Amino acid sequence: MKFETKLSFSQYLGLMFIMTYRKPMTIFLTLVGLIMSIGSILYFWFKYDFSRNLLIFNLFSAS
Repeated sequence: MKFETKLSFSQYLGLMFIMTYRKPMTIFLTLVGLIMSIGSILYFWFKYDFSRNLLIFNLFSAS
């Protein structure tokens, strides 16, 4: 069976976005990747040490 349709580029991008990000795990992994990327950029630009300033790391530190 063969389907033919005419889509504009914006409709195609919308369809691809909906098909890709409909699963919750894909959305979660994308958000984790964005947070890691932003953290890396902040670290290399400002030498910001997340491990000192986040409470979760302070709870488990051996001091």
